[in-house]
Amino acid sequence: MSLYFENPVSFPEPGSISVNGIWHPNAALLAVASFSQDRGGFVIIFDELGESLKDVNYPVHRSYQVTALAWHPEKTVLATGWENGELKIWNGSDKDFINVVGPHKAPITFLQFSEKGGRLVSCDSTGSVVGWKVDSKGETDLSFHLDLKESVTHLTFRPTVKNHPDFDVEGLAKAAVNGDEHALDMFSNWRPKTTARKFKVQDGMDNLNFFIATQAGDFHCVLFNLVQR
Repeated sequence: MSLYFENPVSFPEPGSISVNGIWHPNAALLAVASFSQDRGGFVIIFDELGESLKDVNYPVHRSYQVTALAWHPEKTVLATGWENGELKIWNGSDKDFINVVGPHKAPITFLQFSEKGGRLVSCDSTGSVVGWKVDSKGETDLSFHLDLKESVTHLTFRPTVKNHPDFDVEGLAKAAVNGDEHALDMFSNWRPKTTARKFKVQDGMDNLNFFIATQAGDFHCVLFNLVQR
């Protein structure tokens, strides 16, 4: 039986409006993009108790809002995209967000890490698609720049996931139907993210190929070996 506790999030800025929020996939960290009339756009990172992390200098922009957020899948690295095309990254150990110099001049609409976090892709409203190499410290380096000249509506990396040979999901389901209490408990406590890790495992290499859909109805497959620097 699962127990859930409600913890209100404590915003330091009264009257602020939250426009986006994402949980880290593996850490108890919540990143929230907000906006207020007095302060402008800003980002805050909260822990599982709803308290903001204290030793972080959060970015604030008086005239622009945060338009995209993305957590690294494994590390405490947060990428933030802004309405003026700025890309700011927090690597989890420094107090300050790092301003990443890139070609974006329009609002960043998408930020997406690859399955293991070796690549970050950013897209803006004009169709500019930029790939960034991400090292073990969370630092980024420009890898490629594509100009689609169309607004991107969706972006997803191709996953590299295979079934784990040690688990027989079909057999487990049959056992649960036949009254096996252990099998029944596993399915009763099924959680999409945590249970999936029990039955699947990633290959050793990060898959850097991804797919893009645009507002014009076009669909693009971007292959790493064709765009890598």
